[in-house]
Amino acid sequence: MAFVGDAMLIPVAELRRACMAEEAALQVRLAEVVRLFTPPLSRARRGQVREALAQAKLSFSRLSWLWAQHMMDPALHGLPPLHPDRQFFDALHRRMRPWAAGHEALSRVLRQGPLPLLPHPPAPDASEAVQLAVQDWAWLRLHRHLSPVTDAAPIRGNGQFADIPLPMAEFLRHLMLARRVGVAQGKAALRFLDVGCGVGLKVLMAAEVLGHADGLEYQPDLTRVAGRMLRRAGFASRVMAGDALGFDGFGGYDVVYFYRPIHQPDQMAALEARIAAQARAGAILIAPYVGFADHADALGCQRVAGFVYVKGVVDKALLARVAQVGFGDPRPVDPPEGFMAPLMAALRAWAHL
Repeated sequence: MAFVGDAMLIPVAELRRACMAEEAALQVRLAEVVRLFTPPLSRARRGQVREALAQAKLSFSRLSWLWAQHMMDPALHGLPPLHPDRQFFDALHRRMRPWAAGHEALSRVLRQGPLPLLPHPPAPDASEAVQLAVQDWAWLRLHRHLSPVTDAAPIRGNGQFADIPLPMAEFLRHLMLARRVGVAQGKAALRFLDVGCGVGLKVLMAAEVLGHADGLEYQPDLTRVAGRMLRRAGFASRVMAGDALGFDGFGGYDVVYFYRPIHQPDQMAALEARIAAQARAGAILIAPYVGFADHADALGCQRVAGFVYVKGVVDKALLARVAQVGFGDPRPVDPPEGFMAPLMAALRAWAHL
């Protein structure tokens, strides 16, 4: 052993072996945390996760202490970047960095109760409400800028509604719930279809949130605008030109969104029946208008919350799982390396990061 002042230094070979042994022990303890973290979390299971996390925290503290010892040795502290010992401790530090974010996220999940299925919009006079309203106005202006349609009369005469967009903030509230339902169902990825997508702005947003989104549009001019806009945005989304009443591909999607694209009641009812008949069990439907709620049960669809429905049964177990899915950032990220990777992946899988 060597000394710096009153501190005893651990030989580098011994220090490296100690770090590797403690890191291996931490990896085992974190694997137990991940095994136990399977929502919905009962009170007993939360206690088990807390205890496993506490054991992992002790192990991480020991690993941190060991890593810090090399900083006390002037010979190690001054090593060039490419020296094997320098690279060993630098790599260990990179693997340690995600600990704080992962520990805080999991601790927050263990503290919180079930999350609301569809959070209420902010109060009209709240700052957030004003910000959302401004964003909606901006989306509407963008929609008007993109739309080539100046006369809606021929469209209405054809049985279609003009391209009337649902406010984006309201769409996002329901899209995020659809995402949470998909997570609760155990789906790693969700394919989205906007029936009557117009200029494609909802397809753009859904592609950002879910990763894959397509559109179906009756008007050729709108189809071309939407396709061009999505390509420029860098998405591989398809915008298909065609009549939804003759479309046979609804069963290929996990989430189907339709905002009453047809104004004739009998044709709209036929479209709803066609979507419900083709949708596979567990498919998620977003139908943000009152009429669909009146006969969703007859079409084999049950309501989750708001205007989000599932083809099939919505039972208490599914709702309990949805309530424990978070509102995390849906954008893909590079996973961390090392012992924190499984925990971070589990937290992201349940949308808590």
